Amino acid sequence: MKSVKKEVSFRRKLMTAVLSVTLPLIALLLFSNLYSTQAFNRKIADSNMRTMDYRAGRMEEQLDSVNDFLTGLTVSDDYRTLSGGEKTPLKAYLASYTLITQLKTALPAYGDVGAFFIYSAPSDAERDIFDDSISYAQKERLRAFVRDAVENNTYSYNMQWRHAEIGGKAYLFRFYGGRGTYLVAMVPLAALVCRPVSIPSCRRVLPSLRLMRTIAAVQKAISTV
Repeated sequence: MKSVKKEVSFRRKLMTAVLSVTLPLIALLLFSNLYSTQAFNRKIADSNMRTMDYRAGRMEEQLDSVNDFLTGLTVSDDYRTLSGGEKTPLKAYLASYTLITQLKTALPAYGDVGAFFIYSAPSDAERDIFDDSISYAQKERLRAFVRDAVENNTYSYNMQWRHAEIGGKAYLFRFYGGRGTYLVAMVPLAALVCRPVSIPSCRRVLPSLRLMRTIAAVQKAISTV
């Protein structure tokens, strides 16, 4: 009987000794694995944010270039022909054709710009050029947005870059010109937010601080008009 008790006691002591060693090791391994996972996730998040911040800075530079380019076109003879309400169809056609040709040439140079528009109510002229990634249905929505904005005199050059959701997609846009004749640039924000981030859904990614500052400036401009 005593030998049985001794054997049970020995087994209990052995199990206690084994558990006292293995349980802390298991806890340490779990903690190490959790810490490594969190550190890896932080590195991915930091890398994504740096990439997005770089894209935001590059986008701001392109917006400045677009400003210079389209502002220059608004002082051209062709723009003045349209804004003056040219009644001769051929002259209005040639003026809008010259402008859209320049916009077609410029579009590939501005990788983040999705579309350019020419709309002149006085000369009854309407032209546009889109990036190949934009679907036909979305092109029609963008055309309708620009047409309605011009006809209702919703936006002006002094309102700077604005933000709107069109057909479920977010855009930065700006109208150049006035008196019913405008050149318009459209920049899809997906070009900034989605492309550089390797995650299942870009909707989970917040814009970088630089982009948030850009949108905040747009919202400030809206509130002051």
